[in-house]
Amino acid sequence: MGDILEIKNITVAEAKEIINTQLKDKKDLSLAEGKIKDFFNKTTTPSVEKVRVQAKELDSLGLPFELVVQLLDMQPQDTDDLRLAFSKQLVDYDSSMQTKILKVFRA
Repeated sequence: MGDILEIKNITVAEAKEIINTQLKDKKDLSLAEGKIKDFFNKTTTPSVEKVRVQAKELDSLGLPFELVVQLLDMQPQDTDDLRLAFSKQLVDYDSSMQTKILKVFRA
Protein backbone atom coordinates (compact mmCIF):
# COMPACT_ATOMS: atom_id res chain seq x y z
CA MET A 1 0.00 0.00 0.00
CA GLY A 2 1.34 3.46 -0.87
CA ASP A 3 1.98 6.39 1.40
CA ILE A 4 -0.71 8.99 1.98
CA LEU A 5 0.39 12.08 0.08
CA GLU A 6 -2.58 14.34 0.63
CA ILE A 7 -5.83 14.42 2.57
CA LYS A 8 -8.72 16.45 1.19
CA ASN A 9 -12.49 16.34 1.00
CA ILE A 10 -13.88 14.99 -2.25
CA THR A 11 -17.40 14.27 -3.39
CA VAL A 12 -18.86 10.80 -3.80
CA ALA A 13 -18.90 11.37 -7.57
CA GLU A 14 -15.17 12.14 -7.57
CA ALA A 15 -14.43 9.12 -5.35
CA LYS A 16 -16.45 6.90 -7.69
CA GLU A 17 -14.45 8.17 -10.67
CA ILE A 18 -11.13 7.55 -8.89
CA ILE A 19 -12.08 4.02 -7.79
CA ASN A 20 -13.40 3.06 -11.22
CA THR A 21 -10.23 4.38 -12.88
CA GLN A 22 -7.93 2.53 -10.48
CA LEU A 23 -9.81 -0.77 -10.64
CA LYS A 24 -10.71 -0.64 -14.35
CA ASP A 25 -7.93 -2.89 -15.61
CA LYS A 26 -7.50 -4.98 -12.48
CA LYS A 27 -8.61 -8.58 -13.06
CA ASP A 28 -8.63 -10.03 -9.55
CA LEU A 29 -10.13 -7.73 -6.93
CA SER A 30 -9.63 -8.27 -3.22
CA LEU A 31 -12.75 -8.63 -1.09
CA ALA A 32 -12.45 -5.01 0.07
CA GLU A 33 -11.89 -3.70 -3.46
CA GLY A 34 -14.91 -5.65 -4.70
CA LYS A 35 -17.13 -4.27 -1.94
CA ILE A 36 -15.95 -0.72 -2.58
CA LYS A 37 -16.56 -1.07 -6.32
CA ASP A 38 -20.02 -2.56 -5.69
CA PHE A 39 -20.90 0.30 -3.34
CA PHE A 40 -19.95 2.95 -5.88
CA ASN A 41 -21.70 1.12 -8.72
CA LYS A 42 -24.92 0.94 -6.66
CA THR A 43 -24.65 4.56 -5.55
CA THR A 44 -26.37 6.84 -7.99
CA THR A 45 -24.70 10.21 -8.15
CA PRO A 46 -24.60 12.91 -10.76
CA SER A 47 -21.69 12.84 -13.18
CA VAL A 48 -18.39 14.32 -12.08
CA GLU A 49 -18.81 17.03 -14.72
CA LYS A 50 -22.19 18.07 -13.30
CA VAL A 51 -20.81 18.03 -9.74
CA ARG A 52 -17.90 20.25 -10.80
CA VAL A 53 -20.29 22.78 -12.35
CA GLN A 54 -22.41 22.73 -9.18
CA ALA A 55 -19.25 23.14 -7.06
CA LYS A 56 -18.25 26.28 -8.96
CA GLU A 57 -21.73 27.73 -8.52
CA LEU A 58 -21.76 26.96 -4.78
CA ASP A 59 -18.23 28.32 -4.38
CA SER A 60 -19.33 31.58 -6.02
CA LEU A 61 -21.90 31.92 -3.21
CA GLY A 62 -19.05 32.03 -0.69
CA LEU A 63 -19.90 28.78 1.09
CA PRO A 64 -17.23 26.96 3.14
CA PHE A 65 -15.53 24.15 1.18
CA GLU A 66 -16.60 21.42 3.64
CA LEU A 67 -20.24 22.51 3.30
CA VAL A 68 -19.96 22.56 -0.50
CA VAL A 69 -18.71 18.95 -0.51
CA GLN A 70 -21.50 17.88 1.83
CA LEU A 71 -24.15 19.60 -0.30
CA LEU A 72 -22.77 18.03 -3.48
CA ASP A 73 -23.01 14.58 -1.90
CA MET A 74 -26.52 15.22 -0.57
CA GLN A 75 -27.90 16.91 -3.68
CA PRO A 76 -30.55 18.69 -1.54
CA GLN A 77 -33.97 19.20 -3.06
CA ASP A 78 -35.73 21.22 -0.37
CA THR A 79 -35.15 23.35 2.73
CA ASP A 80 -35.40 20.32 5.03
CA ASP A 81 -32.40 18.79 3.26
CA LEU A 82 -30.53 22.09 3.64
CA ARG A 83 -31.32 22.29 7.35
CA LEU A 84 -29.81 18.84 7.81
CA ALA A 85 -26.60 19.91 6.06
CA PHE A 86 -26.47 23.19 7.97
CA SER A 87 -26.96 21.46 11.33
CA LYS A 88 -23.91 19.28 10.71
CA GLN A 89 -21.84 22.37 9.91
CA LEU A 90 -23.29 24.49 12.72
CA VAL A 91 -24.25 27.24 10.26
CA ASP A 92 -27.50 28.78 9.15
CA TYR A 93 -28.38 30.87 6.13
CA ASP A 94 -31.36 33.09 5.42
CA SER A 95 -34.12 32.05 3.02
CA SER A 96 -32.58 34.07 0.18
CA MET A 97 -29.31 32.11 0.39
CA GLN A 98 -31.20 28.83 0.77
CA THR A 99 -33.10 29.61 -2.44
CA LYS A 100 -29.83 30.32 -4.27
CA ILE A 101 -28.34 27.04 -3.04
CA LEU A 102 -31.38 25.00 -4.03
CA LYS A 103 -31.40 26.65 -7.47
CA VAL A 104 -27.96 25.11 -8.11
CA PHE A 105 -29.39 21.61 -7.67
CA ARG A 106 -32.54 22.22 -9.68
CA ALA A 107 -30.68 23.35 -12.79
